[in-house]
Amino acid sequence: MWETLVDNSTLTVAGEQGATFFLADFELINCEFTSPEGIHFDKIEQAVMDEKNELFMGEYVISPVGTGIGLVTDKDDDEIIAVYNLQGQQVDKPGNGFYIVKTKKGNVKKVFYPKAF
Repeated sequence: MWETLVDNSTLTVAGEQGATFFLADFELINCEFTSPEGIHFDKIEQAVMDEKNELFMGEYVISPVGTGIGLVTDKDDDEIIAVYNLQGQQVDKPGNGFYIVKTKKGNVKKVFYPKAF
């Protein structure tokens, strides 16, 4: 029996016999079966199965489901008065990346700017 862990990866699988089976466990973290539609891992059968719950005998693809980082927005009305890069230098126009911001209320926050202003 094989244990398989796929974490945030793109993987195309075509078994030598046309199927993936005899897996003690098959865990997908931050990714999912994306092609063909309807395939899944069945823990009881210990195999990759099709939408009819029959042993899948073809090629399949596993793909990441996201980056794990979403767009973060600040919902309060605290005005930003200064922006600094991670080296502590003040910047006027932050580009794509992580920055430290100081607000009018005296708060200091780490933020991610997804694109240049």
